[in-house]
Amino acid sequence: LAAIIVAITFIVQQVQAREQVAGVILVNSTTMMTEETKEQEYMNDLLASLDIDPDKNEIYVNGGIQIGEGIDATMAASSIQVLQTLIMSHSVDIAFTDESYRDSFIRNECLDDLRDYLDDEILEKYADDIIYFTSTETGEEIAAMIRVSPDSKWMQGMKWYTGDCYAGIIVKPQNKDVAVHMLLRALGEEEF
Repeated sequence: LAAIIVAITFIVQQVQAREQVAGVILVNSTTMMTEETKEQEYMNDLLASLDIDPDKNEIYVNGGIQIGEGIDATMAASSIQVLQTLIMSHSVDIAFTDESYRDSFIRNECLDDLRDYLDDEILEKYADDIIYFTSTETGEEIAAMIRVSPDSKWMQGMKWYTGDCYAGIIVKPQNKDVAVHMLLRALGEEEF
């Protein structure tokens, strides 16, 4: 009887499992796990707006990355390993970070040029909020990250950061549409 219950439980879990279609990484997020957010609701809405079934698919959010001043050295080292693994395995499409880790994140050269994803009107509107970086590998200057205010509807609902943060699209995102539309919503440029 126990074997049958275990088998049924396993089958139910497999049927209910959702496929990860995109990933988000939050470095030094200020979200408290006890805070009520609209994360699941907003992620499901984003998926549905892109004709991706939110009942069968999900966006993975890793908000446990803590790096920098005031963070335990062991935790920071572990966070850096997790961050590098997620990026190298292409398990993350878009990254958000606070200002304290922004420059270090950019120097890792793991971000695509935002000019390849955002239209000229958005780039012009946020010209003063874009952080550029010259690649040591190619010598090319890229628009690596963009400042995101905590005041947009998306950021208010997510409660990922209490102040400004920075967002960038990871090199070769597995789902660039999700990454771009999430960035536009975070900026307050896409209604939902």
